Amino acid sequence: MRRWLARLRHRLRAADGRRDAAAGDAAQGAQEEHPLSPHPRRQEREFIVIGLGRFGTSLAGALVQQGHDVLAVDVDYRRVQALSTELPHVVQLDATNIDALREVGADHFDTGVVCIGTNFESNLLATVLLRKLGVRRVITKARTRTQREILLQVGADEVILPEHEAGVRLARRLLGGGLRGLLGD
Repeated sequence: MRRWLARLRHRLRAADGRRDAAAGDAAQGAQEEHPLSPHPRRQEREFIVIGLGRFGTSLAGALVQQGHDVLAVDVDYRRVQALSTELPHVVQLDATNIDALREVGADHFDTGVVCIGTNFESNLLATVLLRKLGVRRVITKARTRTQREILLQVGADEVILPEHEAGVRLARRLLGGGLRGLLGD
């Protein structure tokens, strides 16, 4: 069983105090792949997505639809509750707290995407903490070019500016780029 998922399930059982969850976990554990299986799942297909606004929710949903394992995280309990029927693994926690990130197994992910757009300090702290936990690839969202530069300096591997990038794609399409413009050429 994936370590982050096992830790998450353990945390949920401890918080809820449910005894019947153990039986469900045992049944699912029997279906999990053996670590020495000839067809192991690729670890790069596991993502932690922090921040479930429009962008983060769209990203997490698209990754899940493509068959990837995603742990979706947000600080807002109501948002987590609303998305619990759409996303298989969604938790409420403060991603600026390194102990909370460790508790859900964030340190076991190869790729982390920080999608916090409204609070730059939280975005910055979550980015730094993912890097500190050993997440190999950290991608983060920024609203301005200045934020982008700061995030790159503190260790983000890639910083995206969604509104800027969407505007550039639309301009290419409007100027006759046709299919090439939509594909980013």
